[in-house]
Amino acid sequence: MIKPSNFLILTLLLCFIIPCKSFSWSEKGHRIIAKIAEERLSAKARKGIKEILGKESLPQVSTWMDFIRSDHNLDFSNSYHY
Repeated sequence: MIKPSNFLILTLLLCFIIPCKSFSWSEKGHRIIAKIAEERLSAKARKGIKEILGKESLPQVSTWMDFIRSDHNLDFSNSYHY
């Protein structure tokens, strides 16, 4: 059995050893999670999202923040991504 202090040290070491890229989601990852979320919406939430998004689906718009990141006119919205 690993002691809690050793577990913490091991966890911290792994965080520094594993490349940061492994923590990011791809476009496919965003869309999969958005599809799962969309399927679990209540009828009321689904209706509200439909009013906001119109013809777009939740998976389709899930990568929007990644696509607009290069537009410096929208830098004010960077914190919305997280």
